[in-house]
Amino acid sequence: MWVICAKENPSNVFSVEMVLVDAKGGRIQASIRKAMLKKFMGNMVEGVVYKMTFFGVIDNLGSYRATTHEYKLLFQPRTKVYPAESEMISRFGLDVKSSEEIHQTSGDSEYLFDFMGVLTAVGEEKQYEKFNRTIRVLELELTDDKGVVRCSLFGHFIDLMRDYLKNRSIDELDIVVIQFARLKSYMGKNSLHTLSNSIRVLWNPQIEEAISFKNGIAFHGFDFHAPIKTIGENDHPYSLREEFISHFPRKTIEDLQLMDEDGCFICLANVDGIVKNDYWWYQACKCHKAVTYDDDTNKYYCTGCEANVSDVTPRFRIRLDVSDITEKDEFVIFDYDAAFLLSKTCASMVGDALFPYLHYPDELNILIGKELLFKVEVKDDRAFKFDDSFKVKKICSNKDIIREFKEESSIKTPEKSTFKAPMSVLPGEELPVEGGPGANIVIDLGDMCDGGEITPISAGESSNVAACMAPQKRKAASRVE
Repeated sequence: MWVICAKENPSNVFSVEMVLVDAKGGRIQASIRKAMLKKFMGNMVEGVVYKMTFFGVIDNLGSYRATTHEYKLLFQPRTKVYPAESEMISRFGLDVKSSEEIHQTSGDSEYLFDFMGVLTAVGEEKQYEKFNRTIRVLELELTDDKGVVRCSLFGHFIDLMRDYLKNRSIDELDIVVIQFARLKSYMGKNSLHTLSNSIRVLWNPQIEEAISFKNGIAFHGFDFHAPIKTIGENDHPYSLREEFISHFPRKTIEDLQLMDEDGCFICLANVDGIVKNDYWWYQACKCHKAVTYDDDTNKYYCTGCEANVSDVTPRFRIRLDVSDITEKDEFVIFDYDAAFLLSKTCASMVGDALFPYLHYPDELNILIGKELLFKVEVKDDRAFKFDDSFKVKKICSNKDIIREFKEESSIKTPEKSTFKAPMSVLPGEELPVEGGPGANIVIDLGDMCDGGEITPISAGESSNVAACMAPQKRKAASRVE
């Protein structure tokens, strides 16, 4: 149930809109126009079952329709509404679309959409001016078993999301349900927007639809203890399969060593061991840059924030010995991927006593012997950053995807990398959150972390200059709704 009012005067209500759900799951929109508000508004409560008689039926027209039904109901002077009971009617009447259906919809749709997914990434809050008002927007990445959908939160939904994240349980997936969202298309990419009075957002709701969705997830990429990633400037909403099968060229380790092209490439390799002559973790600021400890002031200093900081977090940086049938080399994996493979955060492994940096805990040995797909970045001018090791942007341990990757006849990858390496790298694998007891909130309204220098870039800054040299081995880093 939501209100339609004048933008310049919110107290001037034109109508109250609602979606009615019957026992068969059918949905139809109903409207209480201004003349009927006094008669019906005090008698109806969202979430309660009613029996309704003597109503009008009109065509369901206009933009951003909440249902696909041909008609909508109209409250009239003779309309009667009686409280009733029914356990067969869904509380929320969800009509969830898959990410595949969202992306297959052409152009800006005239209907509103319901979507459910796992919260896998969060962007940074941005602000812009429109009609003399400051608009706040923050982008989410939600993932189901068909792919990824980007969703923009506006206004107070951002604050409510942050409240949820501060109190989220680290022992379960973050299921987000967005109901009655607008679909927007920009440059051929569809996304969902919450800029509407009708929007409802459910954070990890304990409802039948969400529980069924959570139990039915059968794909890689969701670890209960892994942190939520941060959406960066160069991120793309690919599914895991698309990212490792069709969007980047496949290379062997020997190919990587002989590369004369900068970019990102997919490599299948085995983890033979852990390089133990290097630190396996580092202290990081909230901005994900490494901090230095000043013995004189007894404080940490962050070059990115250009200030002393007290809120620091241990983050993984593990160098692996890897091999395939062509060569051996060293790959460096960072916080999100390491946390996923180890099923532990860096902070929990380091512990309150703080291991010496070069003391390698036995838990790291679980990495040895794994066959993984690595998304590796090759960039010549970053070779020094990782002591002649290749930097891993992302890993995949999904057995079905690895098996498909091995079947060369089914692999169709580009000849060259479409990745344009940024001149400097955005910090961004996770949104630091505080652990705490689980919270189920129902809202109704009608990478680079390498321990070194990281400088945020502005949109559009990029570089894709190939090394001009002869090939040689190199290393790089009806219920009322």
